[in-house]
Amino acid sequence: MSLIDKKKKVFGKIAAARTLTEGLPKLKLTSSMPSINNRTNSIEFLSDLTKSLVGYEALVSNVVDTITYSMDKIENELKKALKDELKSIVNCGTNPSSPSWLKSNGNGIIIEVRKLDFFEVLKIDPASQAGRLIYTDVTPNYTNSTDFNTFLYGVIQNDGTTYTWQNLYDITFNSLGSGNRPNNALTIKLNQASDNKPITEVNNSFIDSSNIVKGDIVLNQTMDILYGSISSNVSKSIKQLEREEKINSIVDKLINNEYENVISDDYFVFSNDEINQQQSASTNRRKGIRYIQTSNQEQASVSIDALTTFSQEYSGATSTEQRKNAITVNLNRIKFYSVNY
Repeated sequence: MSLIDKKKKVFGKIAAARTLTEGLPKLKLTSSMPSINNRTNSIEFLSDLTKSLVGYEALVSNVVDTITYSMDKIENELKKALKDELKSIVNCGTNPSSPSWLKSNGNGIIIEVRKLDFFEVLKIDPASQAGRLIYTDVTPNYTNSTDFNTFLYGVIQNDGTTYTWQNLYDITFNSLGSGNRPNNALTIKLNQASDNKPITEVNNSFIDSSNIVKGDIVLNQTMDILYGSISSNVSKSIKQLEREEKINSIVDKLINNEYENVISDDYFVFSNDEINQQQSASTNRRKGIRYIQTSNQEQASVSIDALTTFSQEYSGATSTEQRKNAITVNLNRIKFYSVNY
């Protein structure tokens, strides 16, 4: 039995159960359920299962509760996993001193900005409408921000000037290369205050120095992946969007990996169908649209203004319940706009 047939069988059993317990089944097997295919995207399939079992409103409620109440826990778990992984990489879990080349009087790490900024975030001004949706703590001069991305943007605006991040790293941007340093590169060295710290302590301090996930930013990025709300506004190139779609495809494959410890080249090789899907998604994100299949194929969109309204209401909330209400109201507003576009 093919994967698509197995999925249909699951939904068929749900429909049969509803017939027995509620009368006529509410579940319709149509292509509006994106998981009814031969792909192994478990998240997509679980999402459709949730909608079929308890309904769309319950799914939205779960998303709202997750963003409202669970982001701190998710943040802590992510940081713990990063710390553990880095410690296992550095000398098999020991706690060695920082290498001399990384210290304040060494050569440091030299890396081109384009190799660090996969999603071209640092090309977007934090003070712009789009920037306000992807950066946090946007300070007037950027370099005293508690958001590392905002800080890096500020560093890049001041060619040749060294700035210090949280007494951990001294970072300098140089637009012109010299010797082994290429054009448009960052030089990263330990600050003197951290020279004598073990490398694991430095890594842990860096991970703790900034937030990894934030409720409104997560939702804004999700809407951009789905609808291209931000990408279309900043006119990202098709080439860049295709790179992002490839990264999303690799992440999907890793999530759905049945053998967690086995990573092969197959994760980075795409079939013609996958390439076509990536190109189609890139084109639609460039236009700021998404096609939703109901009885007909409908074109949907979420404007950047809608995300701006949400971010302003979320940031202005002074209590957990106010933040929850901001997420609920704006998700429903976005849903209504998408369906009735």
